[in-house]
Amino acid sequence: MTPSGAVAGGFGTFLPYLILMIVFAGATFLPMVLMQMGQKDNPQRNQTMIMAGVMSLFMLWISWSSPLAFFCSGAFPPLLVCASSRSPCAS
Repeated sequence: MTPSGAVAGGFGTFLPYLILMIVFAGATFLPMVLMQMGQKDNPQRNQTMIMAGVMSLFMLWISWSSPLAFFCSGAFPPLLVCASSRSPCAS
């Protein structure tokens, strides 16, 4: 089941997808922002921040079109969401 299919099932079905999508995008955005925090006058700072935003949007697009089993298959450590028998990963 993809996130777009989970939206049709209601908010409770979509919530695990939403959490994983935010983690997936944040894992690309946050390290780049933290590296640039101390460099105020660096001319490459703007380019790096734009790249971080574009990469995060791309990760959101990938996670929107991928089934949840992708996130539970080893790309990320096992999550409690995937351990539940009622989760979308179990189906």
